[in-house]
Amino acid sequence: LNASRVTIAGQTAPGDGIGVKNGTFNISAGEVIIRHFRFRDGYSADALDIDTDSTNSIIDHCDTMLSNDENFSSFSSPPENVTFQWSINAWGMETHSAGGLWDQMHATAHHTLWSHNHTRNPKARPDGCLDWINNVTFDWDIGFIMGDSTTPADWKANVRGCYFVCPPGNIRSVALETATLDRNGNPNFTIYIDDCKMDDNGNGVLDFNPAKVGYALASTLVTH
Repeated sequence: LNASRVTIAGQTAPGDGIGVKNGTFNISAGEVIIRHFRFRDGYSADALDIDTDSTNSIIDHCDTMLSNDENFSSFSSPPENVTFQWSINAWGMETHSAGGLWDQMHATAHHTLWSHNHTRNPKARPDGCLDWINNVTFDWDIGFIMGDSTTPADWKANVRGCYFVCPPGNIRSVALETATLDRNGNPNFTIYIDDCKMDDNGNGVLDFNPAKVGYALASTLVTH
């Protein structure tokens, strides 16, 4: 999609909305709103990409699933002002099974479900700030990745009001992980955590605070 100032309202389509499969839906324009879409790559690439030239894009009431790379990514020169809301990112296909590479300037994910992805839930490198608010992450192997890079950077994220839920049979002790020192020996990721809960033993109860162990010492942690 390379036309600016476009809203595609999938809820107005006959049936249950619009489905896109066997390829990547790429947004490379500004002022774009996509609502009520199902993105299913099922082939060899990402299901949904936000491109370098995108600004002020909103993905609302959509699901991104069944990709052989990432379900929903942005990379190269970071796009600006990305919102992913009331949506699902799930079931990344093996052997990669990844939620997304989130290399953006300013981005928001709120009221979303990230489920059954092996890794990159997401892999975040926000050059501005990522607001990660009121989201649920379920059944992961590698969770919210904080940079995972030796690049000197000032990546930042706010993680607030989020739930991290382990099902029986896939118990994890860490929800936010893989921050590293940059090549100069300095932390390159700052994260603020507030009002988050975790089920770390599969008992169906959010009785553990992920801020206690869910971060790497190579990041700067601020908690409330």
